[in-house]
Amino acid sequence: MLYTLFNTPSHMDTSTLLAMLTEKDAVLLLQDGVISAIKHTHFLNQLISSPAKIFALQEDILARGLINLIDDNVILIDYAGFVDLTEEQSKQIVW
Repeated sequence: MLYTLFNTPSHMDTSTLLAMLTEKDAVLLLQDGVISAIKHTHFLNQLISSPAKIFALQEDILARGLINLIDDNVILIDYAGFVDLTEEQSKQIVW
């Protein structure tokens, strides 16, 4: 499952999301969701501890001036990588 997160953690049910993640899942942070990739935040630490892979759209990070604040455990991808993720995952949930 591909979970696409468009919002900051304060605008979503993070505990439910974290409970649903498995090793087969990917989480993609987009738009304001890339704020979740900032180092040393509680939600990011929980995401990293989950079995899912964590991705963020590099263009959205750059647009917000956050590139130097992003945790090394977050995999940065471009739009082509986003397309690849949607092809790899049979289902998608927008969060």
